[in-house]
Amino acid sequence: MCNRKKLGVPIEAMVHVEHDPIAVYVMQWNHRDDGITHHYIKKFEDIYGDGTEPNESRIVQLLRVYGPFDLVTGAAPCHSLTGINASRNIHCDQAQYLAKTGKLIKRLDIVQHTNGIKNRVLFLSENVVFKESDKFDMHYSDKIHGLPAIRIDAKDFGPVKRNRLYWLNVRLVFHLLSHVLC
Repeated sequence: MCNRKKLGVPIEAMVHVEHDPIAVYVMQWNHRDDGITHHYIKKFEDIYGDGTEPNESRIVQLLRVYGPFDLVTGAAPCHSLTGINASRNIHCDQAQYLAKTGKLIKRLDIVQHTNGIKNRVLFLSENVVFKESDKFDMHYSDKIHGLPAIRIDAKDFGPVKRNRLYWLNVRLVFHLLSHVLC
């Protein structure tokens, strides 16, 4: 990932949703003197709710406490979708985090807009490459066919092979430009 200072992107605050205490500790250690205010939320359901659709009152509360949001990045658990998992079940609860991430982003954008925030929420959601990814496209856009994922392999930009799918509403040119600048 490119350093935000190299791109000149000002970041004042970040909200992290992470249930693993070791991952939180590592994030806190890695970001300890970066001048950014970091907020940690333990469970995705604390902001999304427990239903199949986002809980609007929780999103309004999230916006009041931490917002407005300019950029949302997400990487839902992928183990239910990978080829390593024998069941590879896109309908199981774990796999639905990918759909819920898209639904949350769309709802957050609507809530911000209704509260007078003019800029759209920019987003980037990442997951492993899997055959039925098109079933999740509709959760990231209201367009008829949704927002198709873009497939990018890290080997095209460096020494590591990491083939992934990205749902984003930021032009790919920015990604390629950021690689050149880094």
